[in-house]
Amino acid sequence: ERYGVTIHSTFTGLAAYSSNLLAHPDAPMREDALDWLKSAVDVTAKMGVPITGGFLGALSVEDNADSQRRASRLSEWKAAIQAIARHAKMAGLQSLLVENMAVGREPPTSIDEAREVAALEADVPIRLCIDVGHMLVREREGRDLDPYEWLRELGPQIGVVHLQQSDTAGDRHWPFTEALNRRGRIRAEQVLEALEASGAQEAILILEVIHAFEADENQVLDEMQASVEYWKAALHH
Repeated sequence: ERYGVTIHSTFTGLAAYSSNLLAHPDAPMREDALDWLKSAVDVTAKMGVPITGGFLGALSVEDNADSQRRASRLSEWKAAIQAIARHAKMAGLQSLLVENMAVGREPPTSIDEAREVAALEADVPIRLCIDVGHMLVREREGRDLDPYEWLRELGPQIGVVHLQQSDTAGDRHWPFTEALNRRGRIRAEQVLEALEASGAQEAILILEVIHAFEADENQVLDEMQASVEYWKAALHH
């Protein structure tokens, strides 16, 4: 409040990606993940923040390779999301975010799968967090590999867009510097055009630039500032 900063939402961090969470092959671990995510809801409510979410689970290699087990695990994963939504409603939250991911074992990884998640019957709305650098899933093809198609098709269901400069070779999380903008495929004007074409009434744009831990601090600050200026210029155009 002192600095005029609004906290839009809380989100799972880097450590969470090291766990299978709600898609773990072992039931006790799935139950533990559900308790952990419910506690995230509680902390979010205590902070006076209305939204939480993030990465919610990864299937094991064996579960993902077996179509029956994959379907069963995904069904349980969706039921767990609905349970978190019930808890969020009781805690007074407004909505729950689910992020698209860059690996085939980490749902949702397709436009259709993301649409199904957003359409789940839940006590608070399930909104999508679309990361524009995550359209790299080896098992996908066509429109599922086009970040702008995700935005055009899913815009009204999107709560947050994660912005990173990236290419087709990896989930880069580069800053939006002049040099990296020449290498990457994410263009601010195309992101904004796709969202407008989708009919979305609102989309929160959040920078998710992740530097290497060993990067020089001054370089990090300079490149974060360059990224902010790049998007400010696009938004004011």
